[in-house]
Amino acid sequence: MKLKSDCIFCRIIGRQSPAYIVLESDHFICFFPLKPDVHGHTLIVSKEHYHDIRDCPAELGTDLLLIVQSLSKR
Repeated sequence: MKLKSDCIFCRIIGRQSPAYIVLESDHFICFFPLKPDVHGHTLIVSKEHYHDIRDCPAELGTDLLLIVQSLSKR
């Protein structure tokens, strides 16, 4: 797993920073932001550190859609 120590999301994934985790899969972790914009606001973060979306493998799309569908039912 590629993680960076200076990334808050990587620290949450590595359980080095606290977060209220609501769902987790092999590739993603979902948690509430500290200051949500609206009730139910949930962050979905890849468990691998990528510079931006152009660096992400397309295969993550399937798991992301499954995560979004699962969260939308809650």
